[in-house]
Amino acid sequence: MSAQRDGLSPIEEALAALRPAACGPDRDRLMWEAGRASRRTPTAWPIATALLAVAVAALAAWPREAPAPRVVERVVYVTRDPAPAVPVSLPPVAAAPQEQAWQPAGPGYLELRRAVLARGVDAIPEGPGGGGGAPQTLGDLLREGAG
Repeated sequence: MSAQRDGLSPIEEALAALRPAACGPDRDRLMWEAGRASRRTPTAWPIATALLAVAVAALAAWPREAPAPRVVERVVYVTRDPAPAVPVSLPPVAAAPQEQAWQPAGPGYLELRRAVLARGVDAIPEGPGGGGGAPQTLGDLLREGAG
């Protein structure tokens, strides 16, 4: 009747009386121990590393001398000109006339820039090819070059 007083049915009371069983083996601990057991004690690599370190230290400390320079002997025959050298007099060279610096034919860049900014593209003068005509095609240019 006590079960009914608390509002629990007999099945609920039986389930409430159950206690968890003790845990089995800890999975994380088991994996840790398995890893430790599979580890082999390394012997070859530390020994090889130690031997190479000793060899490098020995080679670094080894006294060495620079090789002696090689001496190469050669016999060179020099012939003397039997006639003494006569000084040659050259005629004086006339100085080249100074060339005039190139001056642009039209307005300078800044003047042209100001004009284009003030009046637009129409302020640009026509080029040496004239202008106003239809643009030439590649065929026209090739015919002019061939003729």
